[in-house]
Amino acid sequence: MEMPSSFNVGQELYVGMDFDSKDAVKNALKQYVMKVHQSFKVVESKSNKYIICCPNKSVDCPCPFYMGAILSKITDS
Repeated sequence: MEMPSSFNVGQELYVGMDFDSKDAVKNALKQYVMKVHQSFKVVESKSNKYIICCPNKSVDCPCPFYMGAILSKITDS
């Protein structure tokens, strides 16, 4: 399956999707959560990781909304 290098508004997100940068990931997630009318909070934001979930997630209120991205270093063999 060929994966696009950038996100277009209206596109679905899926596991294994490639992005050009962390900013591209953040923008794609923001566009997506607006599309599905979901609020979110940033759980972790590092140079190689970006994770979001429901803003009211707690032990008493588990959240089914959870998305994240990590930097994958794939090299040609």
